[in-house]
Amino acid sequence: MKTINFCTLFLATALLGACGGGGGGAAAPTPPASGVTLQAISVTPATLTVGTGASPQFTATGNYSDGTTQNLTATASWSAGTPAVATVLATGQATSVAAGSTAITAAATEV
Repeated sequence: MKTINFCTLFLATALLGACGGGGGGAAAPTPPASGVTLQAISVTPATLTVGTGASPQFTATGNYSDGTTQNLTATASWSAGTPAVATVLATGQATSVAAGSTAITAAATEV
């Protein structure tokens, strides 16, 4: 059996700017209290080995400056470091497409 090694990275990207209209997507998480900032995003599972064609679900958890955490899975921007090895949907569900290793990352924008 061919296997794919998923290696997740912890990535938080803070961008300032306006968010465009939209709607229709997942509900945004409740914003943290004023002055509280996103410090890091933890992606789980942190490491994973799967066979080609497997579709594991990843979770992104925001870690904030006041010690609180929040599930950011539905609102994070997901990406695969090597799309020829795995792809990842906006929901955090990855699909292995070929043997190899790749990083699955989640980023969040704070406005």
